[in-house]
Amino acid sequence: MVKESEVSAATEFTIMFHNTSRTVNLIGFNVLNAEWRPNWRTALTFFVIAGSLFILGCTLRGRTSNIIEFFQVLPFGMLQVQGMHKIIVRIARPQDYYNLYVKSKEIFELLNENKNNNLVLYKSLKIATNLQKLMYAMYLTTVIFLDVMPICVWMILGERILAVPLFMPLVDETTVEGFVANYVSHLMMLLIAACGFVSIDCMFLAFVIPIAAYANAIEGEVQQLNDLLEQPKRDEKKIEEKCNLLYKVHQTLLEYESLLEDHNNIVMLLKVASIILGMITNIIVIFKSSFPQAYFLITIFFVQLTQYCLMGTVVTVKNEQMLKHLYNINWHLLPPKHAKHLVLILHQAQNASSVTIGRFAELNVESYVSVLKTIYTYVMMLATFME
Repeated sequence: MVKESEVSAATEFTIMFHNTSRTVNLIGFNVLNAEWRPNWRTALTFFVIAGSLFILGCTLRGRTSNIIEFFQVLPFGMLQVQGMHKIIVRIARPQDYYNLYVKSKEIFELLNENKNNNLVLYKSLKIATNLQKLMYAMYLTTVIFLDVMPICVWMILGERILAVPLFMPLVDETTVEGFVANYVSHLMMLLIAACGFVSIDCMFLAFVIPIAAYANAIEGEVQQLNDLLEQPKRDEKKIEEKCNLLYKVHQTLLEYESLLEDHNNIVMLLKVASIILGMITNIIVIFKSSFPQAYFLITIFFVQLTQYCLMGTVVTVKNEQMLKHLYNINWHLLPPKHAKHLVLILHQAQNASSVTIGRFAELNVESYVSVLKTIYTYVMMLATFME
């Protein structure tokens, strides 16, 4: 039974990163591979997104005279900006992703050496792989709907309506040829966007959710250390080994979280800013016009904000739990050398890194509520101004 749990934990960890690696490889950004270099898929993805931004600019320029029509298009641009920024980050700093993967794997292997941690690690990692499957299903359903809907409406109702209001310059979308040309360009955009966003979400999840597994495993390690310390005939060698393991795991985890924060603080700042702008404009459009895509887009932005703030909360909560676990060590029973080390570790644990929004605020449930309040305030202000 123990051996089965050990295999399961290691397998889930491998599957979690394999799911991410497979998706990012489709668009030419397999940054989890140390030997990755930009290739033809990378170039294709870059040019499709660059082309979509050009089409966005042309479309927005043609709608500057009508603020509501301008707002109908702008949220699609926010999604494109998210995608382009992430591509630039991956090209500029691919080593960050690989380093995060290596650090996470190192922590996992250290904790998984203890057979008692296998089931604890497995449970959290299984949640992560199931959430990845849910993300795949969500994005696949979304892309299929957006691809099939215009054709169904055309065949059933005889109306040529595009799901994405982005139109190629010098192409008359009211003609059959123009409609088909724009539809084909949207197919390419949506395919790249789906692969890109699911890979971004799955990768962030793969870097964050294991922290919960590691925190739970550290709790077990602390309990085992306390049991060793309280034995009538103490095994000083085992106590030494257990203390050194805890120090090494915690130090590596602190380095991991620091790297996670450094890499994601600007990324999250842009993402949250684009979500705020996208949701504000969508709400105004819903109140001021009949544009069904706005309901779909605001759902996407809401899901993005919710999932990222919840994953950011995992880091914050687990840091607090790890601090509590360390406080539970029977420090008065430790050898003097390790008692001094514990004081240093507790100090470091009190100042552990977390995922932030540009270092202005932590990415968690509190910032989630704050963002929703900000959106409400600006919507009310804009609605009053437009009246």
